[in-house]
Amino acid sequence: MHYLDAGISLLALLGLCVFYAQPGRLGAALAPLGAVCTAVLFLMVGGVLGLLLPAAFLFTALCFTLCLFTLARTGPKKALRALRSPGFIFFVGMSALALVWFAVKAPVFSHWDEFSFWGTAVKLMKLSGGLYTTAETGWFWTSTEMPALPLLSWFMQFMGAAFAPWKVYLAYAVLFFAVASALTAPFGKRPVVALGLGLTGVLLPFFFLSPQRITALSPAYLSAYGDLPAGLLFGGALAFYFALRAGGQNGAFALLPLAALALVKDNTFPIALVAAALMAADTLFFCPAGGGVQAKVRKGLLLAGYFAAPLTVYTLWKQHAAFANAHNTVMAGEATGASPFGAAAESAAQLVGVRPRSEDFTRTLSEMWAAFTDGAFSPVSMVGSGLFTALLVLLLFALAILSGKDRGARLRAGLAAGLSTAGFLGFQFVLLTYFAFLNKYEGGLPDYERYSVSYFAGWLVLALLLLGLCARESAPARRSAVQGPPAGQASEATEQKGGRTGRELAAQGLVLLAAVGCTVLFALRVLPGYSVLDYPDRLYDPLRREEAKAGELAALVPEGERTYYIGQGDDGFGWFRTHYYFLPRILDYSGGGGSIRSEAAGEPGEQVLSPRELREYLRENGCTYIYVGAVDDDFVEEYGTLFTDGLHAFEGEPVLYERTDDGDYAPLSP
Repeated sequence: MHYLDAGISLLALLGLCVFYAQPGRLGAALAPLGAVCTAVLFLMVGGVLGLLLPAAFLFTALCFTLCLFTLARTGPKKALRALRSPGFIFFVGMSALALVWFAVKAPVFSHWDEFSFWGTAVKLMKLSGGLYTTAETGWFWTSTEMPALPLLSWFMQFMGAAFAPWKVYLAYAVLFFAVASALTAPFGKRPVVALGLGLTGVLLPFFFLSPQRITALSPAYLSAYGDLPAGLLFGGALAFYFALRAGGQNGAFALLPLAALALVKDNTFPIALVAAALMAADTLFFCPAGGGVQAKVRKGLLLAGYFAAPLTVYTLWKQHAAFANAHNTVMAGEATGASPFGAAAESAAQLVGVRPRSEDFTRTLSEMWAAFTDGAFSPVSMVGSGLFTALLVLLLFALAILSGKDRGARLRAGLAAGLSTAGFLGFQFVLLTYFAFLNKYEGGLPDYERYSVSYFAGWLVLALLLLGLCARESAPARRSAVQGPPAGQASEATEQKGGRTGRELAAQGLVLLAAVGCTVLFALRVLPGYSVLDYPDRLYDPLRREEAKAGELAALVPEGERTYYIGQGDDGFGWFRTHYYFLPRILDYSGGGGSIRSEAAGEPGEQVLSPRELREYLRENGCTYIYVGAVDDDFVEEYGTLFTDGLHAFEGEPVLYERTDDGDYAPLSP
């Protein structure tokens, strides 16, 4: 019954959906994304207060209580009738299918940053019952990252007996399906269009994560990286807002995904501000407050709320992280690096020519442009480079504007297109600042395509949504900015005529064409045997064997003891994997990889430590155990005297050594 905890957590979210779906709240198609974002925010607050585990149980109980309350108040038939939406049905079916599929296949982590943060953070919370920021990890990065995705992943398994990586993938899939459901929200009476948009939303992970015909396992739905989820949540937040406006629901509900978006990654905070600006501009120009002082005050508060929501949660988390890092023995000795605001000011000054451009800045600018335009070596999506992906989005915006039924609808689409395009340029500036000043690199621009997806995915979702919206409604009639336009009013004239306009039919055809296009690209580029659909289990066998061996050795280390890692030739990935396997036991940072020489050999990442210096380091840092993962003949010759057997116990498989009374290290056997 290793899937029971995930099933209960999923049922809790569905219970909250029952409450949110009732008239006057969110509606069925928006309820899943509202429930997911509520869970993230509730758990974040509970975790900051040091009450993560009680908060999870309380949230689960509240979800079921609100569900029962709704059923008792409205009656089961009426409550369930409110859930009859193509998007919600799609969400429930896909989430249930994902639960069963992942439980059967049980994939494990295989990518670098899954071990360095995204997966390790969830395992830390599972083991400790608290936030990963407060856990001892042996190194400094984990406590600096944002919590939204780790919290959602932890929620899917917090009641279980053991940590399971596949439940992290399940949590991401639930988020993706919730975004797809939100895309369908304005089209409940047109199920074909709704399902077309829902299908497009489900296939978008493949569109961005499998840009070329794959010959290795596709990371779509099998990766815990935060870049694509951030992008889809960006698009989901905007879909959430525009669906609220189209359906006449309370616009303040849009603060839920907006706040959650600010907690995904550091570089999604600027994206959250772009989303806030889009919502505020649309509310300001196309949702008049009406007469009366109270209406105008409500509108002003809502406009301020769009910016206050992401700023508040982001600031709260950063204050918590700063406090946690101040009490972290590893972080205390680490430099915090350049100030992001100072780096942004310097980047802007060099970009506009106020200050002369440095060599690093010029090189970064040139390499970013090359990465943006080169589809062969730097594809962002299935259509190729960032340039072609941007042109696709702009084409969809142009079609959305042309499909508007009146001038107001076209202006509304044009405003969203213009502001989001400006936001795209701003996000590129954020990446430029990051690469040039905050994450200096050598030998090629690292991960530009991956970081860019955080904006491209949401930008594409917005373009698809506007294309559909411009087909079904004109500019909103005058009504409260908080409440939005009356549902159905925009299309009332068309419906009274008994038919749909040519523009509406054309736009709906284009939406369906986009769904068909995604499906065709998926069929051409993605082989089932190299995707989540039907990958062979043997692909994960080496990692499972590695984890089992590391687990045997970790079991020999008492909790609280520190283990030093040696892995000659390791670029750091081996350390991250072993660190993850050893938890909750602490693997010493070991200089960032454990590759050691007694004198400089010119290899990147190697430490230069004499045998005496290594012995002193081990003593000063309290490393009573040494994990030997890989050594060569030179290492054995130089450092063999530290080990009672001269490292003869190492025969290609990892070996654990324990410090003896005289300070040498003797081999242990599991």
